[in-house]
Amino acid sequence: MTTEVITVAAGTPLSSVLEVFADRVIGGIPVIDEHRHVVGMITKKSLLHLFMPEYLDLIDDFSFVDDFGVIETEPLEDFAQALFLVVDVMEKEFERISPEASLLKAAVVMDRTDCSVLPVAGDDRVLQGVVTRTDIFRAVFSPQQD
Repeated sequence: MTTEVITVAAGTPLSSVLEVFADRVIGGIPVIDEHRHVVGMITKKSLLHLFMPEYLDLIDDFSFVDDFGVIETEPLEDFAQALFLVVDVMEKEFERISPEASLLKAAVVMDRTDCSVLPVAGDDRVLQGVVTRTDIFRAVFSPQQD
């Protein structure tokens, strides 16, 4: 588990979150309230899905497309980014695991839900950290230190 976690508040402008994602190699950010309760998640995957053209999902066979460069998204203008807050785009339904959960449980939940970041919080929903696929990979494949 990673305990030093970047978090955001629900009222944070989306432009600030986009800067964090652009500067860091992280897949998601827990959204917390003033008591550090996890109230949502904002992920790179959900943001890309939100702002990328949806019609690509409708194409079963895209091998006929020679140049994906013709399928461009409109960049979000600065003023449009400022209009969105984290609360507008965060995932309100998300998986979390308890601090007592096993490594295996975290791996299974991540695999079954296709999420790359799991908030770690008990029944009180107070954020204690996050588990990422990288954390699981390191725990399984890194040599044990004595």
